[in-house]
Amino acid sequence: MSTSSTMDALLPLFMFCYDFIILIDKVANVLISNKHSPSSSSSPPCVLVSDRVLEINPDHPIIMKLNAACKTKADDEEALRTIDLLYDAALLSSGFTPQDPAQLGGKIYKMMDMALCGIWSK
Repeated sequence: MSTSSTMDALLPLFMFCYDFIILIDKVANVLISNKHSPSSSSSPPCVLVSDRVLEINPDHPIIMKLNAACKTKADDEEALRTIDLLYDAALLSSGFTPQDPAQLGGKIYKMMDMALCGIWSK
């Protein structure tokens, strides 16, 4: 798949992020990249290549599911939380420090609580 068609396929996810101003103040550019393959749940769905450039692996299961969720429901609260946490995870795994580590801990605990409640059991 070409970069252009990949961007088109991921447009719902990008529009969702920017419509709700989740990433607009955090990143200057979002790039599509397959260099972090294989696309398994153990490879990163995205990384920060600088403090303002986010690379997304379009074949990663998390990105694919998140994109599908954004197509289905335009204001999905769980998708909003996931995108926010995904950015924070990329920040950490790329060697950057989150602005507010305690807030990140709260986000992780909330997602764990949701998982235990069966919301993310699919």
